[in-house]
Amino acid sequence: MEHDPRIHALLRRRSEIAGEVLHLDSQVEKLRADLKHLDAALKVMGYINEDALPVRKSCTSGLFHRKELGRLVVGHLRDNPDGLQARDIALLISRDKGWESDDNRFQKALKDKVSRALSKLKASDRADYENAQSGCIWRLL
Repeated sequence: MEHDPRIHALLRRRSEIAGEVLHLDSQVEKLRADLKHLDAALKVMGYINEDALPVRKSCTSGLFHRKELGRLVVGHLRDNPDGLQARDIALLISRDKGWESDDNRFQKALKDKVSRALSKLKASDRADYENAQSGCIWRLL
C-alpha cells in the first residue's frame, strides 16, 4: 500500500517522538532509582530532612459526601445573617471538621470549593453577594 508523502513524513516524525519518549522514560526510571538510593543512604546515616521529601499536592476531592458542602455553606450563612466571605466559610468548615487551618494550599483549595458552592447557590437564587472593601460578603436570600 502506498502512502501520501505527507502521511509518511508524519509517521516518521511520530516514531521519532515515540523513541524519544521511551528514552526519556528510561532516564526517569534511572533517576528515580538514584534518588531512592540517596534517600536510603541519608536515612541510614540518621539524616531526615522534611524539605527534601516530595510535597504532595493537596487534594480536596472526596472530602465531602454528596451535597454535604452545599449544606454546610448554607448552614453557616444561616447562622451568620450579616454575611460571610468564602474564606471565612472555609475556615469555619475546617474547624467543624477538625482539619488543620494552617495549611495554606489546602485552605485555598477548600476556599475555591466553597466559592463554587456559593456560585451554585447564586445561580439558583438562594444566595447573593455584595462587594465590600475586604471582599465579597455572601448572604442567603
